[in-house]
Amino acid sequence: FEQPLPINTQPKRLALGSDFAIGVKEDGTVWSWGYGMLGLGKFESRDVPQAIPNMTDFIEVAAGSEHVLALRKDGTVWSWGDNEKGALGYKEDGVPYGSPNDIRFSPHQLTPKQIPELKDIVSIAAGSRYSLALDKEGRGGGWGSDINLVINSVKSPLIKTPTIVYENKNIKKKIQTIKN
Repeated sequence: FEQPLPINTQPKRLALGSDFAIGVKEDGTVWSWGYGMLGLGKFESRDVPQAIPNMTDFIEVAAGSEHVLALRKDGTVWSWGDNEKGALGYKEDGVPYGSPNDIRFSPHQLTPKQIPELKDIVSIAAGSRYSLALDKEGRGGGWGSDINLVINSVKSPLIKTPTIVYENKNIKKKIQTIKN
């Protein structure tokens, strides 16, 4: 990213992946630029931020190396990008490749898709090949590659769907205090 953002970009939140950036503007729209997982249906390169269609009412974004999470005002979480290690939280649509006699699918989701198991989420985070979400009850969910490395330094198997990995009832009280 060698040139400054256009003056009208006005990002509220930004997240950086390995070769791309994602931003949420004050109006709740999600914008992307850079190379790769831009949420527009194909791998591409773009120097100028562009709105991702149908991504409105969002408040937060997080990026891993090659995947993105976006938190909507209604507490739902949307994701897209590389799902080789389960970082998206669902079975991706896949991207076809290969010869006509040998079609295969790479584990990528090129457009935003809602993670069905998640609701009432108040914050999100993403690591290299894993994702995290905190709900309003104080439960932390995680999924992807080696997710327990973040929690307790014990290597774990791959977790492909959101799984509660931490719970703290005091967080619920703090979240309610912040919202009031």
